[in-house]
Amino acid sequence: MKNWQKYRQVLLATSFFSVSLTIISLLVIPAAGNRQVRHYEFPEKVPFPGWVEVENFPLDEPIDRDKKAYEAVLAGRKYQYQQDERKLQIEMRYVVGTLGSDRTYLKLHPELAVKMRKLPFKQQKKTTIGHYLLFEYDDRAHLLSCINPRGSSTVQIQQFMANRRTYDLKIERLLPWLLGQESLRDRRCLWTHLSTPLNSESAESSYRMLETAYLSWYEYWRQHFPKH
Repeated sequence: MKNWQKYRQVLLATSFFSVSLTIISLLVIPAAGNRQVRHYEFPEKVPFPGWVEVENFPLDEPIDRDKKAYEAVLAGRKYQYQQDERKLQIEMRYVVGTLGSDRTYLKLHPELAVKMRKLPFKQQKKTTIGHYLLFEYDDRAHLLSCINPRGSSTVQIQQFMANRRTYDLKIERLLPWLLGQESLRDRRCLWTHLSTPLNSESAESSYRMLETAYLSWYEYWRQHFPKH
């Protein structure tokens, strides 16, 4: 019983200290809990074994530079690769303040959003990388996914927020949050859109190629996710 009382006292003291530190920091440090996302530009060169780069360029679309905006696209870039006769296109968009829903991405492609309401797209899951969508549109096979700052990739709000609860709300992230170095819930996403012309043999072979390519692409961006 005495051991339990000592443990309880330590727990209460720790909780009191943590709450007090949080309140003091919020009062003294203006940036506490209000981390602004820094400017970011996608690299022109991305290591992609097995593929030859054809070209890459910034996406020709409005980019929201308001770092406080809700679900704002801060940067975008298109990469084009070739492997023998196969062609691969990858569009990357750096989105902040998001809930990780594929609807966010589809807002940028109204024509695609309309088509996808009627498409029999399917959702796949790989245990090593998470969730992504596979679908056909405009004679091309597509793979769409949100690469998270922590946790596996997602395509739905529930998956994205589950990552935030699991990986963001940890004791070791409390101090960086209090110092304004990180957001408590890191609601950033790298929307990744791969596409390739449909293979004449079957859509499944095109999907397999996209999945294989995404495995390598995801691994690079998991290690090089933009810093806060």
